[in-house]
Amino acid sequence: MKKALVFLLMATTLFAFEFSGDKVIAVVGDSAVLYSDVDAYTDMKMQQYGGDLLIRNILFEQSLEELINSRILVAHANADTNIKVSDFDVSEQVNTRINQILAQNKFTREQLTAILKEQENMTLTEFREQLGIQIRQEMIRQQVMQHYIVERDLSREEVREFFNSFKDSLPPMGESIRLQKIEIQTKSDSLERQKAYDAITFVRRQIVDRGEKFEDMAKKYSKAPNAENDGGDLGFIAKGTLSLVRLEAAAFSLEPGEVSAPIETRIGWHLIKVSERTGEGVRAHHIFIPVNASETKIAEAMKIIDSVANSNPTEAQFIKAVEKYGTDNIAKAYKGDVGWELLSAVDEQIRNSFRTISVGAISQPIRKENTFFLYRISDYDQDRPMDFESDYDEISKYASMLQSQERLRDLILRWRNDVFVKIYQ
Repeated sequence: MKKALVFLLMATTLFAFEFSGDKVIAVVGDSAVLYSDVDAYTDMKMQQYGGDLLIRNILFEQSLEELINSRILVAHANADTNIKVSDFDVSEQVNTRINQILAQNKFTREQLTAILKEQENMTLTEFREQLGIQIRQEMIRQQVMQHYIVERDLSREEVREFFNSFKDSLPPMGESIRLQKIEIQTKSDSLERQKAYDAITFVRRQIVDRGEKFEDMAKKYSKAPNAENDGGDLGFIAKGTLSLVRLEAAAFSLEPGEVSAPIETRIGWHLIKVSERTGEGVRAHHIFIPVNASETKIAEAMKIIDSVANSNPTEAQFIKAVEKYGTDNIAKAYKGDVGWELLSAVDEQIRNSFRTISVGAISQPIRKENTFFLYRISDYDQDRPMDFESDYDEISKYASMLQSQERLRDLILRWRNDVFVKIYQ
C-alpha cells in the first residue's frame, strides 16, 4: 500500500525528486540532471508498462532523453521573450495540484506531510518546490507549442494511417454498447400547426402588448422541459451551442429586453427573449409551444413500435423493421446502426429503457414530442478497444497529438545546438 501511495504521488507530479548526494548524469546549460531524477522517472514508466531489466534499461535511456529535452526547453525559454511564465502563475498551479492530490486520495494536509516524510524524507515545502519545477516546465512546454508549433487538420487518410499503426497501443474506451434504432416521426397536419401558432401569438401579445412577464408566461404556457421551474431561462449561451439553429440566430440578433417574433422549427413554435449580452454570449429565455401530430397518427406509430418491441426481434428482423417503418433516412441507410457509445455517455432515458444491458436486449418504447424510438443492443464490450468509425474524433486527437510531439521533438533538436549538453556515462 505504501509503495502504491508513493507511485501515486510521483505519477501526479510527473517529476523525479532530487536527493542530496546523487551523482550528476547530465548537464544541460547551467542545470544538472541527477541520477535519481532519471531513476525515479524510469520507475514511473516501469509501473505503467511493466517489464524486465532489459526493458528498464531501455526506459532509463528514454527517461534521460526526455528530462534533457525538458531542460533544453527551459534553457531556451529563459532567453525567449515570447515565453513568459510568472512565479505567481506557477504558485497558483502548485496549490491547485496539491489540492487535487488531497481530494483524490482523501488525504488531509497533515497526512500528506507525514507520507512525504516517512517515504521520501521530504518536507511539504520541498515537495512544493519540486512540483513547482515540473509545473513551470509544463507551462513552458505549452507556450512553446502555442508559439512555435502550427497545428493543421489531418486528413481522414492520415488519421486512418495513424490508427492502423498504433491501434494496439491506444487506450481502450471502456464499457460500451452498440445500438440499433427504429425512429418513427409522426407529422402534424395544418390544423395542428395553426393551433400552435395561434397559441404562441397569444402568449406574445400578453408579453408585448399587456406587459406580462416573460418568465410568468413561460411557467404558465411553455411546454419546454423545466419551464415551470426556471421560467424558460436557458442561461448564458455561446454561438454554436443550441441544437436549433434558428433559435440561436434569433437570440444573437436581439437586444436585451427584446422578444422575438414567433419562430417555427421542426418541433413547434418558439419565442426568445434576451436579458443580457456579454462579449461571448447572451442570456436567453425561451417559450415553446409544440405542434402535435394527430392522435390517429400517434396511435399508429405507437402500435408499430409496440409490435416490434413485443416480438423480441433478432438483428435481421430488427433491420427489416427499420427499413419498413423508419422515417430517419440516415438511420435506414446504416440499417439502424447508431455505432458504439460509452455506456456512461448514452442518454439516460435510453439507458434506463433497457431491463438488462446485454446483446439482443430491446428497449421500452421512447417518445420525444412527435417522434417514437425503439433501440436494440447489437453488441456489448466491457472494455472496448477503439473503433475507427465510432471513435474517429478521439483517434484524430491522438494523431494530432503525435504530430505535434514529433514537431516539438524536431524543434528541440534544433535548439539543442544552442545549449550546452554533456552526458556522463
